[in-house]
Amino acid sequence: TCNPVDNTFVDLPMVADVTASDTAGVLPVNSKIELSKTVDGETLAECTAEMEELIEVDPNDAISYCYKITNLGEDALCNIVMTDENGYTYTHGADCLPVGQSFYATPQNKNAPVNGEHTDATVTALGQDSGSHVDFTDDAKVIVRNPAIVVHKTVVEGAQTLCSKQSE
Repeated sequence: TCNPVDNTFVDLPMVADVTASDTAGVLPVNSKIELSKTVDGETLAECTAEMEELIEVDPNDAISYCYKITNLGEDALCNIVMTDENGYTYTHGADCLPVGQSFYATPQNKNAPVNGEHTDATVTALGQDSGSHVDFTDDAKVIVRNPAIVVHKTVVEGAQTLCSKQSE
């Protein structure tokens, strides 16, 4: 609400006050992140798209977990932290991740655990414009082959002994 004035800014009491109002809608910004956890049967210096979510290896083989993080939302994502259940944490130290962009976190290289493992990794971030926290979880599985020989012993009646000594 305003009081009307003349060109010298003197109040004009005989003119009715001026009132105006308007509403504006603000569309929410959608923040969204995606994590793809994969594994490979060798030690890697960097990750590629040629990785698997499930591999089979021998005990103590070298393996590498890789983590591809993608911004699928409508605003840049900042403060990106990825934590894997197997004890690995990666903090993205660069600027915010722009919309539609991806990067690979540093691979985690280790030896395959004796019994294999199936672990989840979770990435969290903060939308730069929306201020919303987003997260995403993915997993990868390592199956460790455990070679074994099974021996079945059968007693056959009337068979001859091939050994000169028998133990009881």
